[in-house]
Amino acid sequence: MNKIFIILKKELKRFFSDKRMLLSLILPGLLIYVMYSLMGSFIANENAIDKDEKFSVAIINKSSIVVLSSESYNIEITEDKTADEAKAMLKNETLDLLIVFEEDFDTKYYAYQTDPINNPMPYVYTYYNSVSKNSNAMNEYFSAQIGYQSAAPLFHFNDNPNEKYDLATEKDVSAMLVTTIAPFLLIMLLFSGSMSIATESIAGEKERGTIATLLVTQTKRRDIAIGKILALSITALFSSLISFAGLIGSLPKLMNMNDISIFGIYPAETYLAVLLIIMVTIIFFTVIMSLISINAKSVKEAGQYALPVMVAVMAFSMPAMFGANLQDSLVYYLIPVLNSINCLSSLFSMSVNIWGIVITTISNLAYICIGILLLIKMFN
Repeated sequence: MNKIFIILKKELKRFFSDKRMLLSLILPGLLIYVMYSLMGSFIANENAIDKDEKFSVAIINKSSIVVLSSESYNIEITEDKTADEAKAMLKNETLDLLIVFEEDFDTKYYAYQTDPINNPMPYVYTYYNSVSKNSNAMNEYFSAQIGYQSAAPLFHFNDNPNEKYDLATEKDVSAMLVTTIAPFLLIMLLFSGSMSIATESIAGEKERGTIATLLVTQTKRRDIAIGKILALSITALFSSLISFAGLIGSLPKLMNMNDISIFGIYPAETYLAVLLIIMVTIIFFTVIMSLISINAKSVKEAGQYALPVMVAVMAFSMPAMFGANLQDSLVYYLIPVLNSINCLSSLFSMSVNIWGIVITTISNLAYICIGILLLIKMFN
């Protein structure tokens, strides 16, 4: 029993005295806390509606029986639109909700109450656009009011299987899906790719001992650093081209548009902009991972050091995944990773911010140059 305690004490001392092992024990809990906290914040912000924001709702054949309250929000209600006009506005996201009462709703309502056998129940329909957050909010707000009053039941409410209440087009829904998923997955794949090649090139050589032979030659360490980073950049660019090809090849299936050509989904200039962002992002990741690898003795140790960076990358990628709109302020395009995410989100959502792309490209190139200078200094 005494020997068991000796071994137990030895192993526990090894785990809790080694900083790297201690970090590996603590990091999973920290990651869970950070990631879930961020997810909760983004989901809350996405679902939150600013009550001072102005909403527009169109009502056709307004009823005096069904009470609709608009006190909780700043809502402008119009009654002069035709159904076709209002539906077109919903599709263009210039209207948030359309409520259609059956013609002579009140008369038919009282007729059904008097003689339900010979008189059908009147109906009420609400039309919305699921791509628009405001439209979803208004649909939920008014549907709750109408649904509560239809519970008796005294009239039909959105129960016609042949009627389409969500007026978002398949292309809009697919574009929204791509906008929320593709940037996050793409950035994480780029980071994983750059991590594997950078750690293998620098930390891997240190682990195998081959870099020691290179360092004792008459070659300047600056030249070694530049040669390394150029080779890694070319490899990263090749990887980015493969990632880009995989992305555009998968878009028709991802957007459920197999019968449309690739360039029928987005224009050619959008793909060129996406390729540019991918290229500068993966080179930036490669430089960062090179700086991490030069401080590590092995590939495994470099991977451990890279975990906090991966958390930061995931944290910056989450706003796009949960639909947070950070594209309006140009300041966000100066922040690494977040700027790439914003650019990809704007490109996939077809709301391109040209200045955002320009600032992202220039700032990332500046960060790459600074990283290369630091790498040269660390080699020296």
